[in-house]
Amino acid sequence: MSISKSWICSSIIFSLAAVTASSWCALPTTEVEEVLQRHGVQVGVTDVSHIQTLYGTANPVQAREHVPKTICYVDTKSSSPTYVSFEAGPLGGWNAITGIALFEKHPDLDERIVCKESETIGPLVRDLIERGFRLREDESWFLNRFGIPSKSSKDRLEFRQASRIRSSFLPHTRQGVPGMQHDEEDVDVVYNLIVTFSSGKSIRVRWTKTESN
Repeated sequence: MSISKSWICSSIIFSLAAVTASSWCALPTTEVEEVLQRHGVQVGVTDVSHIQTLYGTANPVQAREHVPKTICYVDTKSSSPTYVSFEAGPLGGWNAITGIALFEKHPDLDERIVCKESETIGPLVRDLIERGFRLREDESWFLNRFGIPSKSSKDRLEFRQASRIRSSFLPHTRQGVPGMQHDEEDVDVVYNLIVTFSSGKSIRVRWTKTESN
């Protein structure tokens, strides 16, 4: 019997000590973290103020209930405007970066955040596009790239991958972010890649890293 890797991605929690989950899957989990780190952003550690040092001063939208703090830029050197938003969710103490999205301005997106023009964000945008953050692609492109989604609806695909690790391996635990737990325990780290469509074409690709006990 043949079992698809995408089924494994959405159904099994791996031990970090035993196997690197991304080696089994097409889903860009640790790949995205490596790309961000290459551009000076360490997930769960780099804070919003450092993002402004890298890409320009912008006004972040403060976190509210179940919604992360967000800061947004637009690549001024691309042929068509490409927007990049950084998210700071609970894994980073609501201040360190835990997610990123590429999107285009579209009536079907409720994007009220003001995005700052940036002349330096282009290389990051291109690297993310190479990892599958593709706009104006149809659903079949993402299914061919990432396999069977864990959730799907008319205008949305969600690909999910999880790993169980010891909390001491989490960056915010090592850095001692205020308000975060520090007891040694098993934590499920969940990666999500969420693709939003309009008229059959992708208009936003969002990657997040969260945790749950």
